Amino acid sequence: TFKFNTNSFIFDSHSTNINSKSYTFKGLFPNIVHDFDWSPSEMSDIVNNWRNYTQFMKWKPIDILNIPRPNYLPNYTNPCFMSNGRLRCLPYFMVIGAAKSGTTDLFQAICKHDFVHGTGIKEHHWWNWDRLTGTSLEFYIDSFTKAIDKTKVKDRGPHGKMMKMDHQRKADPYITGDATPIYYMDNHYWMDVPENQDYNEPTILLPHLIKHLIPNIRLIMILRNPTDRLLSDYKYFGTRPGKGERWAPSYYVPSADDFHERVKFSIKWLQDCLKTVSRKHCLYSFPFRRRDQLPEFYYRGQYGIGYVTRTRMGLYSEYLKDWLEVFRMEQIVVVRMEDYANRRSQVLDR
Repeated sequence: TFKFNTNSFIFDSHSTNINSKSYTFKGLFPNIVHDFDWSPSEMSDIVNNWRNYTQFMKWKPIDILNIPRPNYLPNYTNPCFMSNGRLRCLPYFMVIGAAKSGTTDLFQAICKHDFVHGTGIKEHHWWNWDRLTGTSLEFYIDSFTKAIDKTKVKDRGPHGKMMKMDHQRKADPYITGDATPIYYMDNHYWMDVPENQDYNEPTILLPHLIKHLIPNIRLIMILRNPTDRLLSDYKYFGTRPGKGERWAPSYYVPSADDFHERVKFSIKWLQDCLKTVSRKHCLYSFPFRRRDQLPEFYYRGQYGIGYVTRTRMGLYSEYLKDWLEVFRMEQIVVVRMEDYANRRSQVLDR
């Protein structure tokens, strides 16, 4: 439950009872650069669309392209560097997609390798969300540094053999990774990237930002039949007894008719979008930001149809084009979920 605290009230995001005339947020978060007065209707929209809160709150985004690239240690397989006498690390690999396509099972299987150390967190969401909402690069780096640091305490190398661990050894084979399964397509906050602010479509996307800091990153994408993936995604966000995520109450009961209407609407939105603006704008922009733009059946959940039926996620080739413009083909491994399910060992050997 997300609670917004002010001098006068605590508002629970699961509640819809808003009686006060207006609310003032003053310095609740360190990176908000303005104070705001919001009416009850505006407050309701914020709560119902909290994932879109940067449209109301002006955060100071991290300008990644102006951060100097670290000098990585040549004896580490993982991209690690020294900063102020401390070891610091970023991920060696990323599972960038696709959601509801077996990314959790794949990531867990990879982390069972003797030389792979997980961070304890599968989905970091730093590149697509957290870097825009006050989470520092140092915080992100800490997770991967701790994973690599574990190897200096207890090496679980092949056959349980103990090895001397220090920064000076000839070769450190250990790696760690980030598995956020919407990285491949989630550039919805592209307007908050400083280099994009004078354009009507994104010129800088997540692959450009990742390439700047981690040029030799290994990228993994597991794909599922788009229709099967979409139906699974739709069911996942629906309200079911004993199910559902605390952070994403969707308030709809999945059904065939409801699924059909939502998919039909999201496809129409994309078709209409492509008639008026560019491909990149349509692929990477929020479908809607205001309640009064939505038909009644659309606005049932805090994500709306555009997210409950995330139809655009199935446009794999369109998103991969943008990644392949930035990274070499040999840096990206694309796996079909069906192949992974039927030939798991062979796929993992890649």
